[in-house]
Amino acid sequence: MLRTSLFVFCLLLTFALAAQTRKGNFYVAGGTTASYQFTNKPSTTGGDGLSLNRPDDLTGFQATSFRSGYFLTNRLLVGTRVDYLNAAADQGYLFPESNRLSLKPFARYYILERGSAERPLAVFGELGFGTFAVGRGDNYETDFHLGAGAELGLTAGVLGTANLNYNANAYGLNYTNLNVGLNVLTGQLSAPTATTRLRAGTITTNGQWLHLAYGRMERGEQQHTALHLNLTPRLGYFVLDNLLIESSLNLDYVDLQDRIGSDRIIPDGVGRGTDLRVDLSARYYALQLGHLLPFVGAGIGYRNLDQEDVIVNGFIDRTLRSRHWRADVGASYMLSNALALDLSGSYLREHAGRADGGPGIFDLQDRATWRTEVGLRFFLANR
Repeated sequence: MLRTSLFVFCLLLTFALAAQTRKGNFYVAGGTTASYQFTNKPSTTGGDGLSLNRPDDLTGFQATSFRSGYFLTNRLLVGTRVDYLNAAADQGYLFPESNRLSLKPFARYYILERGSAERPLAVFGELGFGTFAVGRGDNYETDFHLGAGAELGLTAGVLGTANLNYNANAYGLNYTNLNVGLNVLTGQLSAPTATTRLRAGTITTNGQWLHLAYGRMERGEQQHTALHLNLTPRLGYFVLDNLLIESSLNLDYVDLQDRIGSDRIIPDGVGRGTDLRVDLSARYYALQLGHLLPFVGAGIGYRNLDQEDVIVNGFIDRTLRSRHWRADVGASYMLSNALALDLSGSYLREHAGRADGGPGIFDLQDRATWRTEVGLRFFLANR
């Protein structure tokens, strides 16, 4: 499964055609990633036994691609969303999406195509039906989604995209979603040339910036709501030739509410969590081997994780603060002057504890994490 996933991932990213039309080209979600991570203390739990784990804290393999596909015509795109999480090695992870590959097919039609400078935006509508899955859970669900969005061409083959859609799920809540980020049209990528992308003044970023989702479901007198905000901008700047300084923000906010009638709250039915991470890092490209650019890097960061729960025995508020440092090694493979395939290996050392400095309600005090990841890096400007 791992080898197959990486092969398909690389095939989608490296496929390029000379034509400047969409027909026959691949469309790749800019936030497409695949990673494997091992941590020596995977379960961040308190003395109450409740887990504070987030999916990116786990030991296991993950892969995701928001929506990628293939243009059958200049206006018609067919594709799928891909999500895979295998956290079977982490016994502290309790959520059902573990060890499951899911595909959500869709079709998109471009109502208004991007043309001249007076018409820089392309506008589309899309429709999807069904979730097909392998592994844990149901193999097929009668989900559907309806959406619309707009794209702005930023440079050759790189599109800024805002997508608003409504997901009706066969099980669980129905969600209204907003996603903002970058995507790739492979046939319009220009061949990489000289090393201008590594000169002082070049700006880099990631492909997924914002995900906002609101879910709601009513069954008789019961009302279930969920709000999820994931803000993930990452911005880098080459202060010198070959030397990149980068800052990143990862804000993950979740608010879950289960109610009966207008006032009564069901025990176990309320949860609220805020996970804030801030990082500052440096990367140096020591060599340039054609289109392959090896690098070394290091970084520091801070994390504040706050989780509130109403349970049978009352209210629990737990706050975890941590600081960490990280060492990286890897290589960027230039697919064009504006896009690179990033392969990195990282070692992260984290020290965490209660915000009030009290006795250890958390198992996690010092934790080491090894992570390997392949993803996309965008080069958007060079003065």
